[in-house]
Amino acid sequence: MMPNQESCWVDKFEDLLSSGNFLAAANVLRDAFRADDRVGFAALAKRFPIAGDWRDDPAAWAAVADAAAEDAILYELGLTVWLVDGRESLAIEILRAAIRHGSSEAPAALGTYLLWTGHIEEATHLVRTAIGRRLPNWELAAGALAQRDVELSQISENTVDALATAYAKLESSTSVGESREQAEQFAIDLAKAHRALGEYDAARRLLETEIERGNVRAPILLGNILQDDLDDSAAAAAAFEIGAVAGDGHSAYNLAVLLGAQEDRSAEAKYWLMEAASRGDEWATRALSGA
Repeated sequence: MMPNQESCWVDKFEDLLSSGNFLAAANVLRDAFRADDRVGFAALAKRFPIAGDWRDDPAAWAAVADAAAEDAILYELGLTVWLVDGRESLAIEILRAAIRHGSSEAPAALGTYLLWTGHIEEATHLVRTAIGRRLPNWELAAGALAQRDVELSQISENTVDALATAYAKLESSTSVGESREQAEQFAIDLAKAHRALGEYDAARRLLETEIERGNVRAPILLGNILQDDLDDSAAAAAAFEIGAVAGDGHSAYNLAVLLGAQEDRSAEAKYWLMEAASRGDEWATRALSGA
C-alpha cells in the first residue's frame, strides 16, 4: 500500500463504521495490517486517538486483525473503539452487534459500559445474564453493578461478595497496568462497602494491603475509618501522612487538622495546610483565607 493511499483506507474504515458495516470495516483494518501500512496507521491514530499506553500504537488494533470468527472480530473491535475518546456510543453499537453474532464475551463488557454511560436497565439485564450463564468476565460485570450499589448507598452482603469476587479476579490476572488500576478501584469500593456494614477490621486490612501496593486512593479512606469509626487518631494521622506525602491534598488537610489539635505540632499543621491548599483542597483554602 502506497503512502499516498493512507487516507483512503482510513476514510473508508470510518465510513463503514459510521454506516454500521462493522465487519467490512474490520476487513479494511485487517488489510492494512497485512500491508503493514505504518503511514496509514499514523492517520488512523489521528482520527481515532486512543489515550494511555496505546497512544499512536497500531498494536491497539491488533486484536481485531488477529480475531478469526465474526463474533470475536466484533467483540475486539468494540473493545478497541471504546478506548477512543468520544466514540463510546459507536463502541456500544459494535458490541451489540457482537452479541447478535453470538459472542459470549460481549455481554459482560457491554453491560459494564452501559452501566458507566447510564443505560441502567439494559446494563442490568446483560450483567445478570452474564452472571447467570457464567459468561467470560462475569465477575467484573457483577463488580461493576455492585459499584453502583456503593454509589447509591444501597449496600448489602451481596455487594461485598460481588466486589470481592471482582477484586480477586483482577488480582489473579497475569497482566498489569489496567488490571491493577481496575483492582484498585474495586478495592476502594469494597472497603467502602465493608465500612457501610460496620466491618471496619475487614476494611482496614484491605486498605493497608492496598497502601503497600501503592494505591494512592487508599490512605485517606483508611485514615477516615481509623479516625471516625475506630477512634484511633494516631493511626489515622499516619495514614493521612502517607496520602499527603503521595500528593493527595485531602489527606494533607486531614493531617493538618489532626496535627493542629496538638500544641507542639502547630508548625507541621500549618505546613500541611498550605500543602493541601496548593493541591486544591477547598477546606484548606478556606482555612488559610480565614473564611
